[in-house]
This record gives sequence, C-alpha cells and structure tokens, in this order.
Amino acid sequence: MNKNLKPVLFKSLFKKKITLPAHQENWQQFPSCIHGQQAQITVDLGWAPHAPLANFQEVFYLIIPFDGETPEGLPLAETMQVIKALEQQIASHFKKAELEAVHVASISMRGERLQMYYFHKSQQVQRFVQVLVKAFGIRLTYQTDGRRDKKWEDYFTLAYPSPVQLQLIQDRKKQKDTIDNL
Repeated sequence: MNKNLKPVLFKSLFKKKITLPAHQENWQQFPSCIHGQQAQITVDLGWAPHAPLANFQEVFYLIIPFDGETPEGLPLAETMQVIKALEQQIASHFKKAELEAVHVASISMRGERLQMYYFHKSQQVQRFVQVLVKAFGIRLTYQTDGRRDKKWEDYFTLAYPSPVQLQLIQDRKKQKDTIDNL
C-alpha cells in the first residue's frame, strides 16, 4: 500500500455518491405576491413530487441586484435578457463544479433576482461561492442567504404556485397545446 496517500484522498475514493431522483424538469413562470411585494417566479415544478429530498436540506439563495426595473421592482424586458444570460453562465459554472445541489427556482422582486438552491451540505454552498468568485470576480455583485430547510418550506411557500396559480399554469399550457395543434 502506498504510504504517501493522504487521508483526504483516501476518503474521497470511498465517498458515497449522492444520487438525485429522476425528475422531469418542468420550469414554469408566473406572477405572485410575496410579503406584499409583486414578484415574478420561475420554478421547476418537477421537484414537487420528490420534495423534500432527505439529502438536500440546506436552502441557499444567490441574490443578484439588477438595474432596469419597473416601479413594482420587476425587471424590464431588456433587463430580463441580461439576467437570463447571466443565469446561463452561472448554471454552466455550477454544472462544471459538480456540486451536490439542485436549482429549484428563481424569484424576481424589489430589484433583485433570487436563485433558490437546495444543497446536500453547507460546505457545498461555500464551494459554490468560491466558483462564483473565480468565474466572475468583482464583475458580479451578489449577496447570499441560506439556512437548514428539511421540509423544503421555502420551495413550497415562496416558489411553488398556489392552487389557483397552478390551475392558471395548466390552463395556459392547454391553450398553447391547442394553438400548436391547429
């Protein structure tokens, strides 16, 4: 046996791989109101049947302020294009880093874009922040927030649509499907 192996390397060889349940991505967007503030929510409804995930109990928010907002604090159309491009870059770095986390929602309100993630361990959050710093440096202004959320309460109370909103989403999808089939 090689005595030069460090315990950290040895542990990493036998680290248990955390697996996610197979889920069908179902990103939907809808207007909402959070704590009296207008919000635009984009949520992956595909996680709902699986949530809460026992191995992903650390909710983390990446909060990015944006310029170009409506009086209600929502992004203007041209601002939204910039936000989406930035989020694609963040997602690319997120994927490359092979973090044990899932991105479940993004919320725009009060001149900020909040990306909601659930991480396996808080150390993964620190690693994600390191990835952001390395990738963007001072070009990206952001804040972070997070806490333990075993029941995925933030997902279900902040990001997940109410029954009425869910019905509107389903009706919109049916209407689109009908138009597409004409």
